[in-house]
Amino acid sequence: MKIEVLVDVKTTLGEGPLWDVEQQRLYWIDAAGMRVFRATAQGTEIRAWDVPSRVGSIAIRKDGKGAICSLAKGFHALDFATGDCSLIAEIEPERATNWINDGKVDHKGRFFAGTMDSQESGPYGALYRLDPDFSVTKVETGIIVSNGPCWSPDGKIFYFADSWSGEIWAYDYDEKTGSVKNRRTFAKQHRCRAIGLANEDRIRQAARLGVRQPAAGALFIEQQRLTVRGKIRRIRVVEPR
Repeated sequence: MKIEVLVDVKTTLGEGPLWDVEQQRLYWIDAAGMRVFRATAQGTEIRAWDVPSRVGSIAIRKDGKGAICSLAKGFHALDFATGDCSLIAEIEPERATNWINDGKVDHKGRFFAGTMDSQESGPYGALYRLDPDFSVTKVETGIIVSNGPCWSPDGKIFYFADSWSGEIWAYDYDEKTGSVKNRRTFAKQHRCRAIGLANEDRIRQAARLGVRQPAAGALFIEQQRLTVRGKIRRIRVVEPR
């Protein structure tokens, strides 16, 4: 495995790489630096947009002219041409220490994003769904650190993690309505390493779930492949050089 620097932009907390097939552009965020970035696969034509608060995730609009962003306290629409970032829906204004963390979009354009307790002191977060008509539905509660929403290849199972507790949950997913039910524990990670459990970007075509997590107190990443039954099949350790 060879790791190379694509774009050296010195982010404070770089996260959420997202490839737009139609535009052939890579998007990513600086969560703490409050910026959204774009570049080609070669690392050229770099663009950056400032957003008004911490950004947890983004979803590119179908026309490619903007993005829906889950910022700290709500969903926003970012216009790539003007840089305007307008509020769509405020989330949990009554919880001062909560912010929206990771998010992903299903095949129907529904944006799922979860909140987390920034103090990581209790299960005060929730999972929300932003529909294409901009209506918002609370899907799940009792979460400490929301992370890694994604779906099985057939769209029938929704996966979601609380990376503080170390649990990855699986739900039955209704793609027609965007509703979830029948939550069960898909896998359980050791808590001392679960702090960094993040970004199950996608279920592979072989129906395996990719999980990346930094080990506590060490400079390496464990990359695990979980089968459909939640069993670890392979672990790859990458050591920075």
